[in-house]
Amino acid sequence: MDTIESSTGENILGNEITGAEKVKKNPQLLSVDLSGETVILSIQNGQYYGLNAVASRIWDIIDNPTLVKDLYQIIFDEFDVDRDTCCHTVNAFMKELQKLELVNLG
Repeated sequence: MDTIESSTGENILGNEITGAEKVKKNPQLLSVDLSGETVILSIQNGQYYGLNAVASRIWDIIDNPTLVKDLYQIIFDEFDVDRDTCCHTVNAFMKELQKLELVNLG
């Protein structure tokens, strides 16, 4: 499942993370909800990114700094997904966001 795509069409997959990291949004971003999907504009690089429904829900959750392992549980509870797929997808999405400098993990 692709969760994020850049305005250039590039899809970036990341490596696994531990879940103990706290994720925080980059404050140099603008985002808007468009009927359940989110569009993010990076002021730094001028690119925009589109998020699907699950990724948009994660984006909403991380309005406040959040532990990645807490994201696992929230997404597992709210969506019809097995735990392994949930953790893998959340990890990949966090790495994508970090690589694109849309979030900080620490």
